[in-house]
Amino acid sequence: MKLTNKQLKVTTLIGIACTASASFATFLDNAAQVPKEVKVISLDLKKTLVKEKFDEASLMVKVMREVLGHKVVEDMQHFPKKAYDRIWDEHDRQAEFKRVLATKSEEKLSGFYVDFLHDWLRQIDYAPKDEKQTPKMIAEDLWKAFKQYRYDHIEETYGYYGDTPVFRFVDYVNQNLPSDIKPALDMMLKKGYLIAGVDNWDYGQADCEEILKRLGLKDYFTHISTSLSSGVQKPEIGIFEHSFKGIQQICFKDNHYRITPNMVVHVGNEYDKDKGARGAGQYTLVYNSAGTFTKREAIKDLKTLADMLQDLGNLPVSSYN
Repeated sequence: MKLTNKQLKVTTLIGIACTASASFATFLDNAAQVPKEVKVISLDLKKTLVKEKFDEASLMVKVMREVLGHKVVEDMQHFPKKAYDRIWDEHDRQAEFKRVLATKSEEKLSGFYVDFLHDWLRQIDYAPKDEKQTPKMIAEDLWKAFKQYRYDHIEETYGYYGDTPVFRFVDYVNQNLPSDIKPALDMMLKKGYLIAGVDNWDYGQADCEEILKRLGLKDYFTHISTSLSSGVQKPEIGIFEHSFKGIQQICFKDNHYRITPNMVVHVGNEYDKDKGARGAGQYTLVYNSAGTFTKREAIKDLKTLADMLQDLGNLPVSSYN
């Protein structure tokens, strides 16, 4: 049936009215979620506070040669990276990785990486010169040496030196000195906030805590949740709920007061990955470490966060959930 011009106008007006009503309802709902009181600042770790840059396959070759003393020919320098990617793609390692995380077991996670390295060594046809050493034994040694190498070569710098792992404090926007992040965390504590860490840390909870310890950051955090300790990865709600429950227990045990999810503000670097925090009832703000800001991104400098949260009525509208 063909609509008359009058009917088309009426239909258009109804559509506009419905859209406006929905938008207004969303605004009211979002505005209602702005916290009335903040007790906890939850922080994403990688890409928000620290950044680790290295090519994993290249670093494995480096560790095999320089730490374990295995002879690796030069023409293997570029081949291992392709083999790494192929193993992940062909064997659906990502699905397996998620199943391992669900166990919350450091031992099973280490076993996953050892098995992966074992397959990788076979893919590149590596033959140990010592017949007593099996590829599985080398894979076990390599995994331990790889982690230790990262611990021993942490540098608080903006540099990037080939395949050497570099941890750095992140502030691309203002190019502040690396140590400026510590005064920001000091200010959060001075203002009375508890600090929680939430991150999809690939190498496990213990590895995350060791890195933060060596960077001088671990003691700032009241509680740290990783994808291994929670059993799930962001953006799943579970990792944020795990973080909240941990903080909640500490608050009640040590300070004898209760907190609710809307007393937590989570700061991450990706709006979509933080939807789990919003689903868990937390308020989110986005810190964009790349220096480009969209309407959803509100924080340009972490040093101003503690002061920003002192005036909750003026939190950026762009960050409404």
